[in-house]
Amino acid sequence: FWPVLLAGTLSFLGGSYSEFLAGRYLSIFLYSGMFLAGCVAALGKSLDYRLRVGVLVAAFYLLAVYELILFGIASLAGVCVVMIVVLAAVFFSMQVTLTLIALLLSTVAAFAYAYTTGLIPATNSLQSTSVHVFPWLASIGTLALMSFLVFVLLRVYSETLKSSVLAEMRVIDELRNEAKERLRVENALRESEEKYRSIVETTTEWIWETDLDGRHTFSNPAITTLLGYEQDDIIGQKAGNLLEPDDARTVSEVFPRLVLGKRGWRGWALRWRHVDGSYRFLESNADPILDSTGAVCGFRGTDRDITQRKKAEEEREGLEEQLRQALKMEAVGQLAGGVAHDFNNMLSVIMGYSEMAAEAIDASHPASEMLDEIQKATQR
Repeated sequence: FWPVLLAGTLSFLGGSYSEFLAGRYLSIFLYSGMFLAGCVAALGKSLDYRLRVGVLVAAFYLLAVYELILFGIASLAGVCVVMIVVLAAVFFSMQVTLTLIALLLSTVAAFAYAYTTGLIPATNSLQSTSVHVFPWLASIGTLALMSFLVFVLLRVYSETLKSSVLAEMRVIDELRNEAKERLRVENALRESEEKYRSIVETTTEWIWETDLDGRHTFSNPAITTLLGYEQDDIIGQKAGNLLEPDDARTVSEVFPRLVLGKRGWRGWALRWRHVDGSYRFLESNADPILDSTGAVCGFRGTDRDITQRKKAEEEREGLEEQLRQALKMEAVGQLAGGVAHDFNNMLSVIMGYSEMAAEAIDASHPASEMLDEIQKATQR
């Protein structure tokens, strides 16, 4: 950039000096305007782009005027006109572009009038054709046609490009929104995974998964606290190998029906073998795991230790049984006491009547011995 600016500066200084020696002071003014306009357009990066393009359009306009002054109809003013139309059609609105085209054609027409009427004398061979009207008319017509063609083509291209850019921007916005939504969902999923992982790893309940063969495919660390096994030890282990034999048989009988009915279970108390060889009661709750076809492919559930509760229940049941036995014995005692009392009453009557009968008869009477035996029996 800086070499171009230096070359432009040297060209401006050289051209201005030559025009000063030739006495064309208006050209020096035009040179200065073009140079300043180019510097503003190139260096004014903080300015709005429309302002910078406007300055560049002004520079081309001054260049076109300079060319018309020096060379008339043989100048390169037409190129400057086309460049101005291109810049205006790309960066400005249709109204501004049409206004600039009208200004440019009016400027060329003004110079045509000045040359053909002698207001600007033809001082060199390049200006000699500028004194005739028809070349100017042809040039103005050509410029007008080219300007409108360039304007129409660029406007069509600009609208097409604008539509394409807007469509791409919409796609980019949709992709950006989709990326934001995906990022939000991923963050939410990550937070959810971390939360549930923390819950699974810190809970005191045993969280597990098994396949249809009853092999454990997942276990949380709570298994170490409950049964003493490490997680790696329990993965791949069949549940039946760790259950008390009677409970294992019960599970093997019930398990196929649960799979067939796609049902889980609630509150199923089973005895599990601890790593030390003792058994712990675990209360199990589980639901079936279904695959994409709806078939059962395993079970997922939680177990908690209820050994102390079971012991407390057994102790309570033992105390209740002892209480029932004591109540039975008390009832039996009361019954026996009542029966003995009633029996003593009857014996008293028998004894009394037997004594009275014995006194009423002689000792030689045959019934006297039988009455003696009755009295002996009641006194035992």
